[in-house]
Amino acid sequence: MDRRRKFRKKLQTLEAHQIINDLGIEVLSQAILLNASQDGLLIEVQRKHVIDEELKASLDHSSLVGEKIVFTIYEMSLELEGTVSRTKHIGKGTFEWLVLFEGDMPEYWIDSLIELLPAPGEIE
Repeated sequence: MDRRRKFRKKLQTLEAHQIINDLGIEVLSQAILLNASQDGLLIEVQRKHVIDEELKASLDHSSLVGEKIVFTIYEMSLELEGTVSRTKHIGKGTFEWLVLFEGDMPEYWIDSLIELLPAPGEIE
């Protein structure tokens, strides 16, 4: 199935914190979740939140593609993990990362997560 045709839910501003890689090294201090789909999450990364100095100085985050990351959404008391599938510099120190859910996550769990993630205007 073409992944681009899957439903994407636009999200109310939710922050992901303490984004660490599978070696336990913090990659980002925070990021913003933009949208969610059955495949994963699109997150926005600001250069000022990048921990690694070499990565912070770069306009290319593709070295992270294939890397597993774990992050926390404090508002939901939820820890999620996934694999960075794509990174893109969209300008002015802002990047988008596509983080795919791990293959062992049950489909019903992902459906429930997407339903629980707030759409714009759902929470004041």
